[in-house]
This record gives sequence, structure tokens and C-alpha cells, in this order.
Amino acid sequence: MARPPRNNTAPSNPWPFNQKFLEHLACAIGLAFGSAYAFAAPVFERISASDSGLITHAVKFGNGNGLAAADFDSDGDIDLFLPGDIGTEHHLFENDGSGLFSDTARVRGILDRSGGRTALWFDADGDARLDLLVADDCFRQNDCSDTMLRLYRQTESGTFIDATASAGLSEPAPRADQHRAGLAAADLNGDGFVDFVSGFWLGRFHLFMNQGDGAFKEYTLASGIDSTERGYWQPILQDFNGDGLIDIYVTVDFDSNVMWLNQGTGPDGIPLFVDASAESNSDNNMNDMGVAAGDFDDDGDADIYASNIFFPGDRHNVLFRNESIDGDPWFTEISRPTGTENGAWGWGVTFLDVANDGKLDIAATNGWRMPGWENPIRLFIRQDGGGELFLDMAEAAGLKDTYWGSTLLAADIDRDGRLDLVQSLPLGDRNRNDPGAIAWYRNRTNGSPAYMVIKPRMKGPNHWAIGAKVTVKTASSSMTRWITAGTSFFGQEPAEAFFGLGSHDSVESITIDWPGGGQSKTGPMSAGTVIQIDAEGPFRIETD
Repeated sequence: MARPPRNNTAPSNPWPFNQKFLEHLACAIGLAFGSAYAFAAPVFERISASDSGLITHAVKFGNGNGLAAADFDSDGDIDLFLPGDIGTEHHLFENDGSGLFSDTARVRGILDRSGGRTALWFDADGDARLDLLVADDCFRQNDCSDTMLRLYRQTESGTFIDATASAGLSEPAPRADQHRAGLAAADLNGDGFVDFVSGFWLGRFHLFMNQGDGAFKEYTLASGIDSTERGYWQPILQDFNGDGLIDIYVTVDFDSNVMWLNQGTGPDGIPLFVDASAESNSDNNMNDMGVAAGDFDDDGDADIYASNIFFPGDRHNVLFRNESIDGDPWFTEISRPTGTENGAWGWGVTFLDVANDGKLDIAATNGWRMPGWENPIRLFIRQDGGGELFLDMAEAAGLKDTYWGSTLLAADIDRDGRLDLVQSLPLGDRNRNDPGAIAWYRNRTNGSPAYMVIKPRMKGPNHWAIGAKVTVKTASSSMTRWITAGTSFFGQEPAEAFFGLGSHDSVESITIDWPGGGQSKTGPMSAGTVIQIDAEGPFRIETD
């Protein structure tokens, strides 16, 4: 179909008012519309490392450290994994359910000290237990291990064993100027097993296919993915054009971002990809680093937000509205008119509903080791009655720390029905006085108490239903979330879909489009529940 002329330069911000004026204006607009939650001012509280148990300094020098969130032991709460530096231990922080963590990496059998930059939880062998992939690099180092990938397989007893060799995983050490890029996983060829991608900044991108027997093989070139050395940062795996196939989008520093569209499988079940970056208008060419996908405009497809280094009129964070139709991909860049362009020196990003009002907001961390980049997290709150207008309300929300942040994730850490923020803090002068390498900001916003958490689960090797699309309908809205593995910047959010329901105390329906095909529909359902929905059978309410 015909498309408008390609233009990645958004118009100037049409809202020439100061921040405080706009905040008061948003309040007035909300009250005028008579919403039950006209304007819930966001409030976040930094939980100290001593109070949370998230105490560590064993992180690696470089441009960030990864943080992977998942309920790895299936006890209902969200745990955190932080890789350690060479010669130090990794950190597996187990949650007791209230947000108090204990580091159990050694007890669980994760003993290797070869170092790590980032990590990813996914079921590598299809036994319905989450395994752990840890990825490292040699950035400005000489003492590197024999492979930059290490796989820890979870046993029936809940301990981990090093299964790197039996999985056939090998990624030779890169040059010292090549920095690890992020990880992401999904079933890319529809065989039910979860595959993954990895790569390097100023290096190459890699596609590893799951062989179904616990082993992996690299099929990068055979799949049509370019092997050129570029400044790759974070990939996300998601169906962006609505054809039911998982695509690859990856941010690129100093060059254009890449959108590889999945064309289905070729010989030997290898997925085939084509570069649709220019065709889809998603090839932003700045200093893109972190990236997240979410349906902020509630039209059922995945929009994209990517971080950059902000220089007025030159570089800025980008918000891509997905306008794909019938498999024809198209994205329109709208960061400036929406007020989401200034993220300072951006790294991790995430979509989240701060006040449970049913609207997705955006959070973005930032920072750098040099003076002049001392800025807090950005918290872009979607405004009532403001169309697609967001306002940065981080300062008013209490997000005032000026640490250099890396990964930024949204997750309900204490299971109180509100999404919190957690970020990793790289090793740098600005962070040396902080007592931990993870900052947890507990959400104290007095918003709607109505929410729902949905955990899609499947029989077979993709038990956590990575790639599932979850749609919730209320009496006045339709909201969509996806189950993914790999996001933000070196990050991972848990395999669950969180919905704020605003003034609604129930949902009319829950629809799940399962990876590989098939759909489930249930409802109505009361708010305030954590629900597991199985593809083959009934749902299970975990809490109410």
C-alpha cells in the first residue's frame, strides 16, 4: 500500500510551556473529564540495599551491566540475576515474596567466576524449568575465558549445572574494543523450542537455533542475517508486522537500527529473515542503545521506544508508533510532539503503567561516567485528555538519584499490585558511593487499586509462552501486552503481563494468541488477581 514520504525528523514540540504549568494543566484536564482517578501523581521510594538485601559491588567495568528478572523457582515472586566480574561470584537474588532478597548463587550451584556482562532466563532444554544463559566480553581486558557464552541448566532439585559444553555453545573471545550487546530469546522457527540471539558492539550479530536436544547451532548467515561488524546494542524479538512470526529489531550505535522481518522457515527448519529497516521506516540513525516494545496507543500492535544521547536538533530518544497494516510494516517517529525525546544520555528503557490507570507510561535511565551527565531517571507519564502527550514527572515522583544507570526494568517486586522500577548501576566514579549495584524504586503511587497479572503457560518446550500476545478488554478499553525474553539494555522482564484497570473492578475478556498459532479466550474475571492461564486447559488464580 502507498505510504507517506519517509521522514524521521519529527516536528518541533507544540507545547511551549514549562513543566510545572503542564503538570497543573494535566490535573485540571483530568478533573474536567471526571475520571475516578483524574490525576494520580506518581510516587517512588528508593529502597536501600541494606533493607532489600540487594548488596553487591561485583560488577564489571564497561558500558553497563545486565539485570535479568524472572520467577526462576516458580514460587510466585520475581527474582533477580546480576552477573559478576571476572574472578568474582555472580549474584542470584531470591525474593521472599515481600521484596527481601538473599543471594543464593553459590547455594544453587552457580560457581563459575569467568565473568559476565548480561544474562537471560529461558528454558533451553524444554523441561519446564528456567535455565540461565550468561554472556561476557573482553572489553578492555586481556584475561578472557574460552567462550563468551555460558549456559547453566536448572536441575529437578532447583540447583544449576554448567551445561555449556553439552549444549555445543561457543562464542570466541572478541577484540578488546568489542563490547557485549544484549540477549533476547524466542521461538523463531515455530518448532516449539526457544532460540536466542546475541552479539557485540563494534562486532557481529549471532543467531543460535535450539536443536531440540539441549544443543544449539549458529545459523546467522543461513538465516539471511547480515554478519557485518556494527555497533549492535539491544535486540528485541517480537511480531512487529502482525503476521504471526517473530521478528528481530536491534538498536545500533553510530549506524541505522535494523529490523529483520521473519519470512518463515527454509531448508532444515531455519528461519529466513529480510532486512526491512528502510522499508518500515524504523532505521533510526543516531546513537540508539536501549529499546522496549509496548502498545502505548492501544491499537493492538507493538510500538517501539529507543534511547539515545540527547543533543537538541540532532539526537534524541525515539518513539515509533507502529502503523503496520496487513503485514506491511511501517513506523512513524513521534518523540518530539509527544514530549518523550529528551532522555539525556540514555540506556535502559521500559513501558509501564505507573498509576494503574490503563495507560502505558515510559521510564528511561541515563548517565555516563563523565561530569555533565548527572541526571535522574526520566519518567514520562501519559496525560489524561492530552492525546499522545507525555510529561516527565520524575522529580515530582521522587526519582532524583543521579547515578549512572544501565538496565531499567518494570516489575511488581513486592506483589502489591503496582509496578516498581529496578535498575543496574555500572562500575563508574558516579556510582562508587552507592551501597549496591542494583537500585530498587518501590512504586508508592496512590493510583487505581485495580490491576491484573496474567501468566500464559504452555505444555511442551516453550512452557513460559515466550512470544504470546495477551489482550484484556474492559467495558471501555482494550489493552495488549506481550510475553518476551530480552529488553531494555542488557535486561529481561518477567514472563507475565501486567494490566492496570483504572476504574474497572473486572475485565470482560482475556484473549491469548499463543506462539506457533492458536488462541484462548476466557472471562469475565475480577480485578486484583494473578492468573496463570494454560494453553491446553483451565486457568489458575494464584492470588486475590
